[in-house]
Amino acid sequence: MGIDLNTVRFLTWTKSRGVSFRKTAMLGRQGFMGVRPSQLARWQSAAPEGARPGVEILTDPRQYCEPLFKALKAETIHSYDFSSYENATHLWDLNEAPPAASLGAYSVVFDGGTLEHVFDFPRALQGALQLLEPGGHYISVTPASGWFGHGFYQFSAELFQQIFTAGNGCELTALMMFEDREDAAIYEVLPPGPGHERHKFASLRPASLAVVARRVGPVPDRLRAQQSDYVAAWETSSAGAGAQAPTMAGSASSSLASLAGGRWGAVMRRWLKGRYLAMGGNPFFDTSMYRKVEM
Repeated sequence: MGIDLNTVRFLTWTKSRGVSFRKTAMLGRQGFMGVRPSQLARWQSAAPEGARPGVEILTDPRQYCEPLFKALKAETIHSYDFSSYENATHLWDLNEAPPAASLGAYSVVFDGGTLEHVFDFPRALQGALQLLEPGGHYISVTPASGWFGHGFYQFSAELFQQIFTAGNGCELTALMMFEDREDAAIYEVLPPGPGHERHKFASLRPASLAVVARRVGPVPDRLRAQQSDYVAAWETSSAGAGAQAPTMAGSASSSLASLAGGRWGAVMRRWLKGRYLAMGGNPFFDTSMYRKVEM
């Protein structure tokens, strides 16, 4: 992938929320993807002076992103890749353990679309977390929908909600989703509710997940995660109350739920949502699962 304007917006937002980029490591040497000076100028002018980076981040003639991280106050900027073809500062096969000298060396590890290309994703993510100093932040912008053929994987919100936990030495501090278009609205992905309904999403354009997790403890030898609705079903069954199967049903608090009930109500809601999407509307339709965030 690479860094587009929405990713610049997201990284700037994380900086304003206290993330320190002082010692930054990139997974893959990241480059800009379609960011134009005119876009940056408009975005910068809409905020107080100095609050947002501007056209100075595009000074690298090859469009690499070190100037962006310098604007975010990075003093050290390293990159890790399997190959030297983009002149990464360190070579590392992310399917394997990270270099011993790099463990705990960074305040931020940034993945701008690399881990979906690594076959052993759990091992690569574990290695990325091991690069962080205590209290450091893992930040990623990664494919969620519409990137079929781009890499090995597209990721779900549930994966990050369940993997960035204290048992894995982390806490999830932000999980956002946005479409691949200029000035896209950015939505917070909310945790599964009491009914553990699975997140539903449909979009006319590719979409990405933007993730921030903080390292709060030791990274275990093996990362572990289970999908929350199955855990709830197992626990209910173990308690003797009868298992409840995981569901894709929408929450009663959905913005269309009050229109009608029963089977025909569900048909009406699906039809209206389809029409809404066809007219270019908001794909993050269920307000029980997504909440708009201003950046």
